[in-house]
Amino acid sequence: MSMAKAKEYEDFDAATLKDKRARPITQAVSNYIWSTGDFHGIRFNSRLGDDISLWAIYERPHELTGVSPQISGIEMHHLSPEDPAIEEVFELFNLRWTD
Repeated sequence: MSMAKAKEYEDFDAATLKDKRARPITQAVSNYIWSTGDFHGIRFNSRLGDDISLWAIYERPHELTGVSPQISGIEMHHLSPEDPAIEEVFELFNLRWTD
């Protein structure tokens, strides 16, 4: 991110990372963490609430032979637009189901 873009924020704290307008900052933070090569991913709280935990799993080019070796216990489930969890996510993000 450019310094001009960073200067748009007078103060930088955890609240800044939850501001949806600060996406370039969150991307820069994640890119920095990824670039160290020391981490397989990060866990963070959603801007929609601290009770929602999100994960970003970093895949390295040499790992792209299918599923990341950092992911295990994969379960496959059919998604339906009538599923209450799907309805909740679609409502939160103003999405609609298409075929």
